[in-house]
Amino acid sequence: MWSLLSPFVMPVYGTIIGIIVGALLTRFRGMSSSVRAIRIGVAVLLRARLEHFHEKYKDGDTIPKEEFQEMNDTWEAYHSLGGNSTGDKIHEELKGKTLV
Repeated sequence: MWSLLSPFVMPVYGTIIGIIVGALLTRFRGMSSSVRAIRIGVAVLLRARLEHFHEKYKDGDTIPKEEFQEMNDTWEAYHSLGGNSTGDKIHEELKGKTLV
């Protein structure tokens, strides 16, 4: 009995599996673009925070330890997301300040 149905059933299984795999791939591609958008958005926010620290402390000789630690943590996160040299320049400049 199965030998008679096999030529008809196997293509149906193949079609069903193809539909499921296609749907999963489409879903993952959509998630991938969402994750990329979130990553870019976070990098933009981190860069804005670094620019805030720069504006606040660029003219002085000192930076509070807590502020420096937050700036450093922000830079590390920004750098790990592939942030550009703008963040690196701010980080280097503020690293030269005296901690108080």
